[in-house]
Amino acid sequence: MTYAPGKNPEYVFVELSPVLQEYGFFPFDTFSNKSCDYDKSVDLSYSKYVGKKFYVESVTNLDSSYDVYQIVIETNERVWIKRFISSSDFNLGDARLLSDVNEFKRKITAKARISDFTNLTIVDGTISAFGADFDRYILSNGAEIYARGGAENIDTIIEYAQITDITKREHVWDVLSRYIDNVGVKIDDFDEKIFLFIGTDSDVDMSGSEIKLITTYPPVEIYIGVQYGEIWLRFRAKYQGDDWIFAKSITMGAGKERWNSGDVSFERETLDQGEVLEIYDCSVDDSLFKFMRTFSSSSDARVRFRGDSKYADRTVSEELTKHQLSIYEIYDVLTE
Repeated sequence: MTYAPGKNPEYVFVELSPVLQEYGFFPFDTFSNKSCDYDKSVDLSYSKYVGKKFYVESVTNLDSSYDVYQIVIETNERVWIKRFISSSDFNLGDARLLSDVNEFKRKITAKARISDFTNLTIVDGTISAFGADFDRYILSNGAEIYARGGAENIDTIIEYAQITDITKREHVWDVLSRYIDNVGVKIDDFDEKIFLFIGTDSDVDMSGSEIKLITTYPPVEIYIGVQYGEIWLRFRAKYQGDDWIFAKSITMGAGKERWNSGDVSFERETLDQGEVLEIYDCSVDDSLFKFMRTFSSSSDARVRFRGDSKYADRTVSEELTKHQLSIYEIYDVLTE
């Protein structure tokens, strides 16, 4: 192919600050094909492309979240750059950091945490115009970083999972950044342990003389534990109601398939909102692991908590099953 910008505006890959030059590439999410397949990702070498001109041939929508810029570089190369649509102020000519939302941070996290850049400090930090889910930081070299909410949790997950391979770290960052806002995260800094689980739903009850926060727990879930490079799964069931049923077992149904716990021990506690909670927690064997994957994909997911004289049925919403599938995808990428 031939570099022929015609009437298209030309841009330049400008010089990065010294602290960023040492990582050897420009912080674009760049691919060698227009579908932006992960296995087709490429790094734009800093030494090769600094000072080189390029122009934009086209901009297309990949899905509801991304635009794809098809660019031609004066080296007669064509590449595709994926950008978050929410980066409405993104300018391809401004190649200082080119850091839409979390993509730049994901790149440098594969090398070192942002706090390790001792000669590149944050001089201002504000919530961006994109909404409360994104933090906007201005750095000492005048560049801007947009970091998605939960970025520090992703750093911690990668650190505690002891993922050192650069390519895998980037892939884990990519997957976790899509789901981190939809899962609960509990960190134990002392034991360097972290748990990822389906988050609770909260609502405010103002019908009485005081405001009450009403929390709803998922009736069943698989959750992830991470510590010292080990990743494991556990199962948790929670009966939540107005009165005790003194549950002894759980039966789950997905269509015609069933799974039964047999007689097990529950822990019990009362909630500030006046309800009771009966909790069963156990390790995950192969049969439960397989069933829960089916359960999480079912449109007819149900749970029955059985006591000696009472039982209680709970349905699992489509939203909860989607969150459970997110947990499975996170587990898959951490253990692949």
